[in-house]
Amino acid sequence: MSFLTCFVGDKTKPKFLLQLIHFMQRELRLLGGENSATGDPRRLQVCREAFSCFIMEFKTYEKILTEIKNEYEFNFLKQRAQIEKLMTCESKASILDFQNSQKIEKVKLEWETATKDLKKENLDLKSKSEKDTNKINNLEEQIQLLNDEIFIQESAHAKEDFLRKRVLELQDYMEKEKQSYEMKMNEKYNIISELEEKIHIVCRENEELKNCVMKLENATENFVDRKIYKKLEVSYSDQKIILRENQEELKNLLRNDVSTVKKIEQVQEENQNANLQNCIISGKYFIGLGSTSEIPKVLRFKGKILNRKLTKMDTVSLIKEVWKSKSLQKGKTTDCVSLEEFLYIYLKKKFGSQERICEWAYNIFESARRYSFACVECLMFFNILSKKCNESVYHYVSFRTERLKESFLRTDAQLHNAKPVGYLKMEDIINVLKTFGKNSEEILELKQIIEIDQKESEINLVSYRWLFENNCGESMFVNVLLGQELNLMNNYLSGLTKVLKEGTGKLDNALISDITNIFIKYDTLKSLKEQNKYLERGFGVSNLIDLKVKEFSKALFLKNLSMGVVILGNHDELLKSENFQQFE
Repeated sequence: MSFLTCFVGDKTKPKFLLQLIHFMQRELRLLGGENSATGDPRRLQVCREAFSCFIMEFKTYEKILTEIKNEYEFNFLKQRAQIEKLMTCESKASILDFQNSQKIEKVKLEWETATKDLKKENLDLKSKSEKDTNKINNLEEQIQLLNDEIFIQESAHAKEDFLRKRVLELQDYMEKEKQSYEMKMNEKYNIISELEEKIHIVCRENEELKNCVMKLENATENFVDRKIYKKLEVSYSDQKIILRENQEELKNLLRNDVSTVKKIEQVQEENQNANLQNCIISGKYFIGLGSTSEIPKVLRFKGKILNRKLTKMDTVSLIKEVWKSKSLQKGKTTDCVSLEEFLYIYLKKKFGSQERICEWAYNIFESARRYSFACVECLMFFNILSKKCNESVYHYVSFRTERLKESFLRTDAQLHNAKPVGYLKMEDIINVLKTFGKNSEEILELKQIIEIDQKESEINLVSYRWLFENNCGESMFVNVLLGQELNLMNNYLSGLTKVLKEGTGKLDNALISDITNIFIKYDTLKSLKEQNKYLERGFGVSNLIDLKVKEFSKALFLKNLSMGVVILGNHDELLKSENFQQFE
């Protein structure tokens, strides 16, 4: 940058400005800094003197301009001092940098030599350790072989001694038990024959009383004389009390004879279920079954009840809501009650009056029956209410469905580094179904349902979570899956029925021991514990020791067995299930 130039006779600029410019040009020529760069100390000295002359020219602003100049001067001096300090620090830093570089070189050389020595030592130690590990492995193998031989020899001797003693003890025990059992059975058989005759007489009287009551009700349907009605009501109540006392007497006499009591209870249940299924009439209404104590509490009503004609979706939604509410009662007073009793509690809490309770109970019962051919959940609900099976069947199939869902999720996590994405290939789905125990026909049926349920573009990549989205129970995959589980149970019972019919061709009475042997031969894969559980259920006792009769009906055995879950082979996971143990 150069100062302003002026020309001789230039009258465009003030006189004082021309003097300052001439002064600055002259001084720079004298100092030899005419062509120096901006920031040169000589140029700075000339500018400082020119600025002092400029300040002296303006007396009014001289003081403030002087202060401004002094501030700049002081700041310049401070910066000069800092620069000098920095220059000294820089020289010291360069010296230290040189010294440190020399030290680093020395340390580097020492470290390299030390690492070379350590590497040599490490190689020597590795070779020695490899030799030692080989020796240790050989010794461990020899020790393991010796331990296995010793264990085999000891276990063989111990098993032989134990089994020999156990066989002798069991032989003695079986002989004693056989003798005592035969004596007791002969005594009980005579008592049972007498009691059965009494039961037939009581049942006949009961039927006669019922016919009388029905005739009286039909006769007094349109017109009733109050005096006659009161007399009949008193006599009927007296007869009911006498009948109840007779039944209690018989039950007290037969409390040691479990099978006969079971027969009476089953006849009563069959009559009750027949009444339940005959309560429906065509049109807009149901006919109430009555308000006697034999009718379930949830269905006790006299008169006409509105038929709401529920849709399948509404029916399944209500059934699911009932099961969900029942599962939430765990640990409360309503826990462990039967489905029939809980349905009454649920409807009473929701609607209050008996009329509304019965209206919804009759509608749910009829809708579950009507849709039982197309929906497995409706079928199970209807069968449990009709006392054809217990709640363990529902809990078992639900348990199996959840296990399959968990298997899909586990496979998804394994294939995607523990981060499930919700999709699996069709071949992965099929592999999971195989490991889950499904045969080729069941897998083909489920595959067809998946192809129908999924979009065409997503058949190779299946959204397994969507398969279990019930959408008010309308999931085809879940419905088919539940149906397959029930088919397995039906096949089990069909096979057992066929075996029990061999010889006679019908399900007649047989010895307890014969039925037991047939069952054990039919299902040899079960453990002793599971076989005992099935036999206890079939014979209707809590413990096989309590079984006092000599003969038992094969048909009754099958009916009792079909009340719960029946599966071929072991099912330890099922036995650990809380819901199964609760209702089994």
